[in-house]
Amino acid sequence: SKLELEELPLVKLVVPEKQFNLSENLKFLEKQHVQFSILPNIGTNRLMSGNVENNISLNILGGYSHSVNGVEIGGLLNIVRYDVKLLQIAGLSNITGGNTKGVQLAGLLNNNRKSVKGLQVAGVANIVFDTISGVQLAGLINVLKGKMNGAQISGIANYTNKNVDGVQISGIVNYTQKDVKFTQIAGFTNFGHNVGGAQIAGFSSVATGKVGGVQISGFANFADTVKSAQLAGFMNVSRKEISGVQISAFLNVAKKVKGVQFAFLNISDTVSGASIGFMSFVRKGYHQGEISANELFYTNFSFKTGTKHFYNIFTAGIDPVDTEFWTFGYGFGTEFTSRKSFLFGIDITANQLNERSKPFKNINLLSKVDFNFGFRLFRKSAITFGPSVSFMKSQTNSGTENLIKDLPPNPVYTYEYTDFIGQLWLGARVAIRI
Repeated sequence: SKLELEELPLVKLVVPEKQFNLSENLKFLEKQHVQFSILPNIGTNRLMSGNVENNISLNILGGYSHSVNGVEIGGLLNIVRYDVKLLQIAGLSNITGGNTKGVQLAGLLNNNRKSVKGLQVAGVANIVFDTISGVQLAGLINVLKGKMNGAQISGIANYTNKNVDGVQISGIVNYTQKDVKFTQIAGFTNFGHNVGGAQIAGFSSVATGKVGGVQISGFANFADTVKSAQLAGFMNVSRKEISGVQISAFLNVAKKVKGVQFAFLNISDTVSGASIGFMSFVRKGYHQGEISANELFYTNFSFKTGTKHFYNIFTAGIDPVDTEFWTFGYGFGTEFTSRKSFLFGIDITANQLNERSKPFKNINLLSKVDFNFGFRLFRKSAITFGPSVSFMKSQTNSGTENLIKDLPPNPVYTYEYTDFIGQLWLGARVAIRI
């Protein structure tokens, strides 16, 4: 809570109670060009110093005055009941009960009960109970219980309980209860409400409102709405909407995506764009089961999920007549609809061909590109057909290499090496979507 200057423990320790009482009870203001003090009660202004405004104030250990309109230098401590204008320097601490305009420098702490306009620098901490228009620099922490217009820069943390119309930069954490107009940069984490520009952090960034620019973090980003981009090493979350791009190594979550998601796993409600990754689930997106047959396997089951612009394919197949081999695979595809009933798509899959008696023992990689032409039967049902291009690379030391070699019908290209064989051929595929 905000204590009156005279109630601060350090001030009560160094300023005698008699001097306090004189300052409060004597209702006049004297002005002096120069004053010297050893301690608050030992100086040229003596016990009346709390009622004197000084132009030049020199305090060997500490001083106590009404106000400063010029320069004040203290070996350890400067205590000013009201305003300071121009320059204040202390070896340990400046404590000011009024407004400060100019430059305030302290080896340890600056404590301002009202506003600061200019530059405030402290070796450890700056504390301001009103607004700042300018720059706060601290070795450890800046605390502002008011509005910031300018920049807060600290070694560990910046805290503001109102708006920051400027920049916060810290070694560990930036915390703003309300809005940040421009940028937050932290070594570990950022927190704000609406952020007009960017949040950049080594670990995480959190915006409980809207981010007008970009969030970049080493681990995770969280926001309500993002208007540009979220980039994270592990995960991004946008509770309402992202207009732009979400990129992370593992997980992207958004309610509404107007743009592109890139991650191992993407989860969203609606996407007007594309979700690209190993697995993408769009609640109001593309979910399609499929039964198909091709030149190798007459029974294949596939599930496609994502959006029509980009969907993931999980597939498995077997020949019910000759069950020596079975296959499973993964891929991706895209689909275009020229008219309401007609469609065209391209699927690219990679499949592992397994021997029934020796599953997963040998590498038999079947890569396929399927060109799908089709028409809809009902809202979610369709028949597709079209040509395909297949390439299979198989190990030749499995004992069944002759069977594998004979699987492709009429290869157009074959090459053999010591331990594997590669074959390229043309085929066809027909499917029913359910």
